[in-house]
Amino acid sequence: MRETRRRILDLLRKHGALTVAELAQELGLTRTAAVSQLSSLLGEGLACRAGLRASGRRPSALYTLTKDADSLF
Repeated sequence: MRETRRRILDLLRKHGALTVAELAQELGLTRTAAVSQLSSLLGEGLACRAGLRASGRRPSALYTLTKDADSLF
């Protein structure tokens, strides 16, 4: 598994649920790069949308791990 994807999985496991902006900030990535990596994980069924968090202008989607991701740890 690529390093960035592994780091996203590790962060989601540690924090429970994070927004794209939070993932990007933690990893030192652009939002676009974080979305690209997260989309891959969503497509593989390793991550899922877990609700919304209120933010400045509009709510931000939260993402978390699925049960399928448990087997990777």
